[in-house]
Amino acid sequence: EVHTTTQVLPLMVWIERGDQCADCVLAVLPPRPPIVSSEVEAVAISEYRWVGRGRKKSAFARAEMRPGEGEITVNGRPFQEYFSRAPVKAKRFLYRLLEMGQVREVLSRMDVAITVVGSSPTTTRQAKAVAHALARVLIHHDQSMKLTLKVSGFGGANVKRMPMRDRRDENESYPT
Repeated sequence: EVHTTTQVLPLMVWIERGDQCADCVLAVLPPRPPIVSSEVEAVAISEYRWVGRGRKKSAFARAEMRPGEGEITVNGRPFQEYFSRAPVKAKRFLYRLLEMGQVREVLSRMDVAITVVGSSPTTTRQAKAVAHALARVLIHHDQSMKLTLKVSGFGGANVKRMPMRDRRDENESYPT
């Protein structure tokens, strides 16, 4: 009510002691102009982001997912281009995750920016780290996917942060 009010609102306190009652005005909240609901929705939705991390041996990946149009980039390049020289085994592992029905549905409405360091894109290490980071970010987004992803082999190691040379955010927040 206070957020959308267009009138002056007094902030009052009532104190009761025995049969005596005292009240006083602590502050006066000024009126706010009305906000169009579509503006509020656009701001609220654009602020959401989910972060997941994954690793495989010396490769560390960090995936950040936001509402968008379904684009997946790895180190600033399109997903398919970045892993074009990866081994077939690595590509199969990644595409097995991306072809899962529930995963495909979620990723079609989201943009994912992935940063991966260590090893090389021509090995399976980076591809597996990216797959695990994607799985983690999907679990943060929708907790009901956790069991399906873990059973499918996308649990991966529990990674708290990336190596010091590529650490992005110390205080990352997740929407609840």
